[in-house]
Amino acid sequence: MPDFVRRIPDDDNRERLICADCGHIVYDNPKVVAGSVVDRRGTERR
Repeated sequence: MPDFVRRIPDDDNRERLICADCGHIVYDNPKVVAGSVVDRRGTERR
C-alpha cells in the first residue's frame, strides 16, 4: 500500500495528499453542484 504525505504541491495553494513513492497527487475537491444539458435539436422548450 502506498505511503501518502500531506504537503502543498508546486503551483498549488492547498495541502494535498501526495504518494511518497511515485509523487501522485490526490485531488479531493468539492463535488460539482451545477451542470448543463445542451439540446442540439434547434427547438426551444419552455
